[in-house]
Amino acid sequence: MTTEVSPFGVPLVTLAPDAVKLSLADFIAKHGPAFFVRIAPTELLPRRPTETMVGDGQAVPTGSTTMYVLPVVKRRASTLAFISIGRLDGNDIAIADDSVSKFHAFVKEKDGVFTIQDARSRNGTMVNGDPVAPRGEGEPTVLTSRSAGRFGVVHASFMVAADLMELARRMSA
Repeated sequence: MTTEVSPFGVPLVTLAPDAVKLSLADFIAKHGPAFFVRIAPTELLPRRPTETMVGDGQAVPTGSTTMYVLPVVKRRASTLAFISIGRLDGNDIAIADDSVSKFHAFVKEKDGVFTIQDARSRNGTMVNGDPVAPRGEGEPTVLTSRSAGRFGVVHASFMVAADLMELARRMSA
């Protein structure tokens, strides 16, 4: 994978040119076989606890949002047998949000089938509204393309490369 990924992900629009011009095999070789896609504010900041404020009833503009892509791939330095997901930058997939544990969940891929297991995180992992079993307490959950995932309070959809390419093409048209 050659795209530089921040803890917030890669804006989907940056993958659109490759989605248009590359074959599926070349896109996978460059960016990875699967992704988590999340919608976040354009000026994304890590979520921190804040005081509750009482409003005056006036509408406040909330700003624009951007789709961010988190490739489901191991970092080059990773020696783990799985793809780690967590808040810390050392994870293969880093999600900068306080509701995400330092090591929150992990993904495994075998023969094109992706599974996810919670790593005993404090705020849990969900797929399609159902809790994902913590490691040692049940079977991993199979991820299918367009599954709705949640890590703590962070929502992200799982997508295989072909579906992400189609989404990127539609958004760039």
